[in-house]
Amino acid sequence: KAKAHGDPFTRKGLSMVVDGIDPAMLLSIMETEVETFEEHAKIPIPWFEGAGAYAPTVGIIGAVLGLIHVMSNLDDPSKLGGGIATAFVATIYGLAIANILCLPIASKLKQRVVQMTHEKNMILQGLVALQNGENPHFLAQRLRAIDQWQTLRDRLETWPEIAAVSPVASGPAFAVRGEANKAITVVG
Repeated sequence: KAKAHGDPFTRKGLSMVVDGIDPAMLLSIMETEVETFEEHAKIPIPWFEGAGAYAPTVGIIGAVLGLIHVMSNLDDPSKLGGGIATAFVATIYGLAIANILCLPIASKLKQRVVQMTHEKNMILQGLVALQNGENPHFLAQRLRAIDQWQTLRDRLETWPEIAAVSPVASGPAFAVRGEANKAITVVG
């Protein structure tokens, strides 16, 4: 069934689970896949941001050139209106290309990369949990909790006693509650 899955990321992860790969190795390989995906998905974003930043400048250059043309025709008043209109149209084109096309595309691409990376991380957590033999019912609950981590993160970051918030963490940590504290290992 792993080969029948449409998403290559999920298919690759399921194949490794079926092959019985070590959960730590699965996590390492698939995290690299997520990072590679994220790097490649972000490639077009700076182009659209740059185009959005420079488009108004190109519009202003068009306006200045149009006004220079108008100035060269001051002796013929019938040509003034058309030249001034052309100058303003160039400015509008520059602003429109930036604010209606390029910058919204860059923003949408950023949102999509964050969403897809989040989805891949959820899939990865599910794959590792399956490989570790976790109960499917508890796994589903945990994945639903991960799905809401951004909302929870925003709320937790306002608390002064919380130093960091992450949907996925592993390694040594130090937990503090009131006067009590304890060294812990975080996995998940």
